[in-house]
Amino acid sequence: MPLFRKREGFADFATTCLEATRSDVSPAWQTIRLTYLRAHFLPFFADAPLARIGPERIEAYKAHRLEEGARHSTVNKELAVLSTVFRKAFEWGRIRCSPLSGVRRLPRDRDGSGRAFDAEEASRLLVAARGEPLEAFVRISLYTGMRPGEVLRLRWRDVQISDGLIAVSHEPGHPTKTRRTRFVPIHPDLEGYLRRLPRPIDSSTPVAAWRTGLESRDLRRPFRRLLEKAGLDGATPYALRHTFATMVLRTGASIMHLQALLGHRSLEATRHYVHLGMTDHRRSIGRLDFQSPTRRAVVPKAGVEPAPGFPD
Repeated sequence: MPLFRKREGFADFATTCLEATRSDVSPAWQTIRLTYLRAHFLPFFADAPLARIGPERIEAYKAHRLEEGARHSTVNKELAVLSTVFRKAFEWGRIRCSPLSGVRRLPRDRDGSGRAFDAEEASRLLVAARGEPLEAFVRISLYTGMRPGEVLRLRWRDVQISDGLIAVSHEPGHPTKTRRTRFVPIHPDLEGYLRRLPRPIDSSTPVAAWRTGLESRDLRRPFRRLLEKAGLDGATPYALRHTFATMVLRTGASIMHLQALLGHRSLEATRHYVHLGMTDHRRSIGRLDFQSPTRRAVVPKAGVEPAPGFPD
């Protein structure tokens, strides 16, 4: 039977938990988790008994962070870290259930992170990126839909041009978000660009990062300048992933196919990356055809109505 330690404080357990699970996340995310712990979790929960923290207390934390001006996306990330802490507390027999199980995440912020470029805008961005440090990042992002962090961590050993694949590798110290490796086919245009790049002898050299230690947050300013050069605004680097997802679905691919390409565990996550409008809906309706191939090939005689077609 598990031993429920009613007096065990949140602070001690959360600190121990995040340290014990550091190998499950990237070094950058571990730094962020510890920042959340020191700057927000510890001041708010203090040394409250772990077993006494319920959903009401978590909801109060959400409201507190929103009053401080935190973005919805930031609060949701903090809730994800808290979820890890309380899930481990349950698994290790400290609590009977997680208080996060009944807490809903906040709706997404309405900013450029959820935007998708249309074909003309994407073309302008590619032109503006020529010769810029961000060129490889932009091209790989648009043609593969990889997360910004995945593009920055991409090494030449992961680019298998002969097989026409890019491996998004799950490695110790650099885990993928879903903890598994996936493969993305290389588009012919991207293949041509990659073949023109000088390939270093050291296969562990990054493909798109122009300096070592580059993180996703370091992309904000140069990406903003690139948008200005292209005459665009209101977007973040994640817009490239949204653009890829939307364009792939417009080719007629299924959302489950898109889910595999994006590396999502759930279809719900994939749906956030699709931005279809009325033009797409009209095009889909216009492609409906209920005539069987044999009936479609028959030319009716003059004055004779064709028999109605039925789906095969």
